Amino acid sequence: MKIVGLFYGSETGNTERAAVMIAAELGESNVDLHNIADTDPQSLLSYDNIILGAPTWGFGELQSD
Repeated sequence: MKIVGLFYGSETGNTERAAVMIAAELGESNVDLHNIADTDPQSLLSYDNIILGAPTWGFGELQSD
């Protein structure tokens, strides 16, 4: 199992690009990337360390999914 689960949501691709850059900095062999829209919430429990990436719109509104 990898050390970190990085879970992100991204409608326009910006948060996804940031997640990929973070994974590269941490070492891709250490990080599993998960698009939260396509991920079973139970998979969060598989990691001791998680990073959550959530985009905001306008004045802090969360994305639709």
